[in-house]
Amino acid sequence: LKRAIGTSSAIGVILATGGTLGYALHGFLQNNAPYSLGYIYLPALLPLVVASHLTAPLGARLTQKWSVKRIKQFFAWLLVILALKMLGTFF
Repeated sequence: LKRAIGTSSAIGVILATGGTLGYALHGFLQNNAPYSLGYIYLPALLPLVVASHLTAPLGARLTQKWSVKRIKQFFAWLLVILALKMLGTFF
Protein backbone atom coordinates (compact mmCIF):
# COMPACT_ATOMS: atom_id res chain seq x y z
CA LEU A 1 0.00 0.00 0.00
CA LYS A 2 2.79 2.43 0.82
CA ARG A 3 4.39 1.88 -2.60
CA ALA A 4 0.99 2.47 -4.22
CA ILE A 5 0.67 5.79 -2.37
CA GLY A 6 4.05 6.93 -3.66
CA THR A 7 3.25 5.84 -7.21
CA SER A 8 -0.11 7.59 -7.05
CA SER A 9 1.53 10.79 -5.87
CA ALA A 10 4.05 10.74 -8.69
CA ILE A 11 1.39 10.10 -11.32
CA GLY A 12 -0.84 12.74 -9.71
CA VAL A 13 1.78 15.40 -10.43
CA ILE A 14 1.80 14.44 -14.11
CA LEU A 15 -2.00 14.47 -14.31
CA ALA A 16 -2.27 17.79 -12.49
CA THR A 17 0.28 19.38 -14.83
CA GLY A 18 -1.61 18.18 -17.88
CA GLY A 19 -4.94 19.36 -16.48
CA THR A 20 -3.52 22.77 -15.60
CA LEU A 21 -2.07 23.22 -19.07
CA GLY A 22 -5.39 22.14 -20.59
CA TYR A 23 -7.38 24.67 -18.56
CA ALA A 24 -4.89 27.41 -19.37
CA LEU A 25 -4.84 26.72 -23.12
CA HIS A 26 -8.55 26.05 -23.66
CA GLY A 27 -9.61 29.13 -21.75
CA PHE A 28 -6.96 31.41 -23.18
CA LEU A 29 -9.18 33.00 -25.84
CA GLN A 30 -12.21 33.32 -23.52
CA ASN A 31 -13.20 36.55 -21.82
CA ASN A 32 -12.00 35.65 -18.33
CA ALA A 33 -11.64 37.48 -15.04
CA PRO A 34 -8.63 39.72 -14.54
CA TYR A 35 -5.51 38.00 -13.19
CA SER A 36 -6.42 34.74 -14.85
CA LEU A 37 -4.51 32.54 -17.24
CA GLY A 38 -7.17 30.82 -19.28
CA TYR A 39 -9.56 29.26 -16.79
CA ILE A 40 -6.98 29.43 -13.97
CA TYR A 41 -7.48 32.26 -11.49
CA LEU A 42 -3.92 33.07 -10.45
CA PRO A 43 -4.67 34.63 -7.00
CA ALA A 44 -6.32 31.34 -6.01
CA LEU A 45 -3.48 29.25 -7.46
CA LEU A 46 -0.79 30.71 -5.20
CA PRO A 47 -2.35 29.64 -1.86
CA LEU A 48 -3.02 26.16 -3.27
CA VAL A 49 0.59 25.76 -4.36
CA VAL A 50 1.93 27.03 -1.03
CA ALA A 51 -0.41 24.77 0.99
CA SER A 52 0.54 21.76 -1.12
CA HIS A 53 4.26 22.37 -0.66
CA LEU A 54 3.84 22.80 3.09
CA THR A 55 1.65 19.74 3.69
CA ALA A 56 3.24 17.25 1.26
CA PRO A 57 6.20 16.49 3.57
CA LEU A 58 3.77 15.95 6.47
CA GLY A 59 1.77 13.47 4.43
CA ALA A 60 4.92 11.65 3.36
CA ARG A 61 6.13 11.37 6.97
CA LEU A 62 2.77 10.13 8.22
CA THR A 63 2.59 7.54 5.45
CA GLN A 64 5.97 6.15 6.47
CA LYS A 65 5.19 6.31 10.18
CA TRP A 66 1.63 4.91 10.24
CA SER A 67 0.68 1.29 9.72
CA VAL A 68 -1.28 0.25 6.64
CA LYS A 69 -4.36 -0.35 8.83
CA ARG A 70 -4.21 3.17 10.26
CA ILE A 71 -3.81 4.71 6.78
CA LYS A 72 -6.88 2.80 5.57
CA GLN A 73 -8.89 3.92 8.61
CA PHE A 74 -7.87 7.54 8.11
CA PHE A 75 -8.83 7.42 4.45
CA ALA A 76 -12.16 5.75 5.25
CA TRP A 77 -13.02 8.47 7.79
CA LEU A 78 -11.98 11.14 5.32
CA LEU A 79 -14.37 9.67 2.74
CA VAL A 80 -17.20 9.52 5.30
CA ILE A 81 -16.66 13.17 6.29
CA LEU A 82 -16.56 14.29 2.66
CA ALA A 83 -19.70 12.28 1.84
CA LEU A 84 -21.57 13.85 4.77
CA LYS A 85 -20.44 17.30 3.67
CA MET A 86 -21.64 16.63 0.14
CA LEU A 87 -25.00 15.34 1.40
CA GLY A 88 -25.30 18.40 3.61
CA THR A 89 -24.91 20.74 0.66
CA PHE A 90 -27.34 18.66 -1.42
CA PHE A 91 -30.24 18.90 1.05
